[in-house]
Amino acid sequence: MIKLLYIASLIICLNSYAAGDAVTHSFSAGGSIVATEMNANFQDLANRNDATQTQVTQNATAISNLQSNEVAVLQYLGNTPTTLDGGQGIRGMNELCQVSFSGSRMCTTEEYANTITYPAAELGVAWIRPVIVGLDGTVGMDAISGHAGYDGELTCSGWGSSSSTRKGMSVSANGAMEPNDCDSASAIKVSCCGVAP
Repeated sequence: MIKLLYIASLIICLNSYAAGDAVTHSFSAGGSIVATEMNANFQDLANRNDATQTQVTQNATAISNLQSNEVAVLQYLGNTPTTLDGGQGIRGMNELCQVSFSGSRMCTTEEYANTITYPAAELGVAWIRPVIVGLDGTVGMDAISGHAGYDGELTCSGWGSSSSTRKGMSVSANGAMEPNDCDSASAIKVSCCGVAP
């Protein structure tokens, strides 16, 4: 893809070079040519060439920056050994993942589903952050599992409620995703995603 972008930018530069401003002086058959006019035309071409080289260099730099800033695809790394209720906040869950797997955070259902190689089977159930798509103003649905609920029902009210009447998305060892009670009696691990080693 990057090579195609580079080739496209090169073609654009060459086309702008070919279709660029005409040289200062034009000559016709049988007419006289003055050295200063010919030199001015050569200078026009040299200036246009410099501008083209600058554009090619800028495009190459932009392509290099795009390559170095590619977003890493996060994969499921495992579950935290510690359990939490659903009201500990997304930050608390992310921090627990970072302690268990350096540079990781709580998984989304999409990251979990798109993981290429799963680690050894994890025992138990773990919190997982749903990827919510709206059905209407108050009801949302997780894009991966298809579970739906009213505002906050799939995230323990934004991971801020420890109530047994609230639910948050969880994933089991076999990958089944379903809502889990948010209270401390139902505390579970946290699924963690990061860049695969």
